[in-house]
Amino acid sequence: MSKLDKRDMPIYIIVLSLIFIFPLGIYYIVLKTKTHFKDLKKSAYLLNLCGCMGLCFVIVYFVINYSDYISMIDSHMSLDMYNFSFIYIYSYSLIFTISCLVGSMYLHKVCRNMTIYTEFINIRHIKDIDLIKEETGEDESTICDNINRLTTTDHLIHVKVSSNKIIFNKGEEKLLKDKFVKCKSCGNIMKLEKKNVRCDFCFRKLSIKDKI
Repeated sequence: MSKLDKRDMPIYIIVLSLIFIFPLGIYYIVLKTKTHFKDLKKSAYLLNLCGCMGLCFVIVYFVINYSDYISMIDSHMSLDMYNFSFIYIYSYSLIFTISCLVGSMYLHKVCRNMTIYTEFINIRHIKDIDLIKEETGEDESTICDNINRLTTTDHLIHVKVSSNKIIFNKGEEKLLKDKFVKCKSCGNIMKLEKKNVRCDFCFRKLSIKDKI
């Protein structure tokens, strides 16, 4: 499992997994998105949309082939190639739908927890890890790891964890002033590399007006 947690997971592995073993490919996408904390909400919405489209396809395909499905159940004859293809397509679509919806729900949960981190630390300036633990349901070591990762990805700035305590250090604020914007909804901090950018956690549009 340690190899799967690497940030530099090759993109071709994800692409090949999506083509040949799509549930594994979706898992890799969720894992890579969570590792980078990048476009979490966007990926969650996308997987949710794909899951809903897959569900619609399953329902429509089932309705269109309902008579064949019933005759296939009632028939005592061996399955022909048409029936095999029916089972394959139906199962394939159903598994795709479940994989997308499960991945979407998981990313939404990660978004919720990351919003708690950024709101508590960047807006409320809370130093007590126990409050975050109570709100997220995560253990202390996980919270410390997440705070450190959010710091390295610049979603949290001038913050560090020492002896399981949150310490604020605003010494670099002047250097960061012109490069980052803060989301007013969840407190997430992001680099403003273009004219505007979407918040990774709540998907709110951020612009130069939200500059720190």
